[in-house]
Amino acid sequence: MATIVLPTGASYVGSVAAQLAGFAAAFRSLGHRVLTPDSRAPDYGRQIAGAAAGGDVAFVLCHSGIGFDQTPGPANLYRRLGIAVVAVYVDPALLYWDQIALDDVDHLVTLISEDDVAWCRRQLPGRRFLMLPHAADPIAQPLPWSERDLEIILVASAAGAPDDLRAAWRDFGPAVAARLEAMLEAQAAEPERHLADLVAATGRDLGLDLSAPLAAHPYVATLDRYLRSSLRWQAAETLLDRPLTVIGDGWQRLAARGGPARFLGRLELAEAQALVGRAKLSLNPTTGYHGSHERVFHALAAGTAAMTTDGAFWRELGADLPLRRYRGRPVAALPVGAVLQDAAERGHTLLAGQHDYGARARRLLSAVGW
Repeated sequence: MATIVLPTGASYVGSVAAQLAGFAAAFRSLGHRVLTPDSRAPDYGRQIAGAAAGGDVAFVLCHSGIGFDQTPGPANLYRRLGIAVVAVYVDPALLYWDQIALDDVDHLVTLISEDDVAWCRRQLPGRRFLMLPHAADPIAQPLPWSERDLEIILVASAAGAPDDLRAAWRDFGPAVAARLEAMLEAQAAEPERHLADLVAATGRDLGLDLSAPLAAHPYVATLDRYLRSSLRWQAAETLLDRPLTVIGDGWQRLAARGGPARFLGRLELAEAQALVGRAKLSLNPTTGYHGSHERVFHALAAGTAAMTTDGAFWRELGADLPLRRYRGRPVAALPVGAVLQDAAERGHTLLAGQHDYGARARRLLSAVGW
């Protein structure tokens, strides 16, 4: 039996907190001791030192930076205590580059895209990276299909209307705005290409060297924010005349148009999941390069069918799970009737053992040699 430390901390709508709870339950079910100290506590370091004194800590799992110590050199908490760190990220690696590039600790980084893993290995040869998709534990008794009163659900925030986001690029000055427009055009032609690679290649065409991660970062962060929000906005806008339920911030301008679609604003994850469990279809509009996303797994766990933007990860996952994929606008691809119900029921059954937290916990333990 090993001890595994899962630091807790601030969590937007409870999303990361729920993922940490899933990992904790899985590790415990595998016979391990799990500690969940609050990383914000004044005595957090003392708690970690106390755990390390037992000599059986397998690793500290720092999810999305929670509990991660960026202190360089020998003063780093985990280096000083000789504890391995597993850093779990569910967004593009470059958005957390200041943490990922730190080489002062025994450090395994997990990411949700194989392309992101490959890109990181090129940037940091010799470092350890692992593809680890999202997970979800299927609920025991999903709501019967005949009792589901929501047709289509989208759980996602929007950074704002796409045209407003794009117009704001002018604030960066004409040169930077022109570069972003060129990168956006290139991304439309290759929607699944790793975004940092695409930014670097477009930069070369424009006479710029953006090959270093920190040089590419502002372009990647700006484009990623626009692309994610744009795809979500496009999906919701397309379905305004359908019985669509949208949960999340930033939809005020679209909601003002009226129609049968409902916009409920931000809800805590538990509340949102309860509504997903009442829906027949959950949408996952996301970028082609993003990789895994929790929306799909949450849907299948609730016995709800899932439909996602096409991408390499989802095509591969389609061999295991019944997913509907689409390109462009989602209306034409909407499944109906018995096809929808069958996909939901099979997805719920197949999730267990393959894509639940137990499967992800076993993969992590294997990767660190436990």
